[in-house]
Amino acid sequence: MKLKPLFTFIGIFIALINNNAYTQSPVVISSQTKAPVQATTHLEIFRDPTASIPFEEIHKQNFKPLGRDYLLLPYTNDAHWVRLKIENTNATNKDWVLQWLNPLAERLDFYISDSTQQQFTHTEYQLITRKEKKLLEFEPAFPFELAPHTSKIIYIKVLSHRGTYATISIHSPESLTKKTLNAYTEQSFTNGLLVFRFLLVIILAIFIIKLPIFRIYSLHTVFKTLVYWGLMNVTGPLFTANPDIAKK
Repeated sequence: MKLKPLFTFIGIFIALINNNAYTQSPVVISSQTKAPVQATTHLEIFRDPTASIPFEEIHKQNFKPLGRDYLLLPYTNDAHWVRLKIENTNATNKDWVLQWLNPLAERLDFYISDSTQQQFTHTEYQLITRKEKKLLEFEPAFPFELAPHTSKIIYIKVLSHRGTYATISIHSPESLTKKTLNAYTEQSFTNGLLVFRFLLVIILAIFIIKLPIFRIYSLHTVFKTLVYWGLMNVTGPLFTANPDIAKK
């Protein structure tokens, strides 16, 4: 009988440890923070096998820390929810952008609270089918405000029938502009080389080198080029404005 209080104490202690283990630390932004901020390690995740739980009920679910610096989702019809808490201690900048680093996201629903963490604003993103830059990939970005000495909660619902590897970054407008320009420079150079090779093998195969083996190689090269552009979500928007077709 004397051991009962001891077992009770141990049980309470273990429960407290488990409760703390499932409490994820927020992303803290201060005047010393240099954007972009890698936020993936601060994520909590919940898998909805029914893909039908409404947002009003999602905060009641059992979110668990992601526990790694990347998000890896399987081929599934399930919905995945990620939660991120973000706090601005004393940074004067109040304009921020959350960027989802994967150009093939099929559908993202972005919810961000107000400073009271009671009211949420919803933004929907579907696989892009019209692009400002035809041969450049586009990664979803969600602007939001976070004034000094405030904190907010972000929920993102992920629906994708393909496997998904992604990370999340928090940018200032300046850091996002710099990243975008660097990405455009790199992709423009890469695509220039791909277009040159694409046209070269076609011209050689049709007009100059008419050997069957070279034409097979040329067809293989053309196919690989189209596959690469497909992975970057370049070719889909060129042929269709239907998101369900473009994602295939």
